[in-house]
Order: sequence, then structure tokens, then C-alpha cells
Amino acid sequence: MCRTIVRPALRRGDDELGWLMSDFNQSNPELIRHKGLRERVEYFKSSEEGVSQMCEILEQMREETAAWAMEKGIEKGDERRLVDDVRSLMETLGLTAQKALASLRVPEHDWPRYLAML
Repeated sequence: MCRTIVRPALRRGDDELGWLMSDFNQSNPELIRHKGLRERVEYFKSSEEGVSQMCEILEQMREETAAWAMEKGIEKGDERRLVDDVRSLMETLGLTAQKALASLRVPEHDWPRYLAML
């Protein structure tokens, strides 16, 4: 199944906010109206130092995103494993979901989340 990504419409108006929104979406620094933004974009796109800094920033963002994704993946795996364990206790020992969660020492405040996953 193919998903269509719908982007919100970019605010375009003939006022300062509209111009700024247009500037944020402009890849050509020469067409940016806001002087400070134009100078920063030129720096990061045109100077060797700026390009190097941008590469470092993007690499740091990539590493942080990868670490976050790994952590979330591990959490999801732990959740799935716990739900599987609860199901197993329910099937093999005939426990209720609540008794299985208690047996696995899951804090009661987390029970509704796990009960919904069963």
C-alpha cells in the first residue's frame, strides 16, 4: 500500500510573515529577502567553513536520530516480549491477564497499556 505524504500549504502572503516563510523555503540565497537569513544561508552553502560546520551538524543529528531509533526499537521489543510472556502465562497456567502482569512484576500503573496490547 502506497502512502501519500500531504504537506501543509505554505503560507504565502504579501507581508513580512509571508516573505519570511518564502525565504525559509528558498534554496538560492540570492533570492532570500531577509538579510540575516540570506547571509547565514550563503555562509553554510558557499564557504568551506560553513559547509564543514553544516556537515558536522547533520552528522550529529544523524547519530542522535539513530540512537533514538535504536532505543525506541529496543523498548518496542521489550514490550512485545512482555506481552508474549503474559500470553504464555495465561495459556499455560490459566492466569488472568492481571495475575500474569502481577507475576511478572509489572507496575500496576502500566497495566492498562499492556492489557490494551493483549
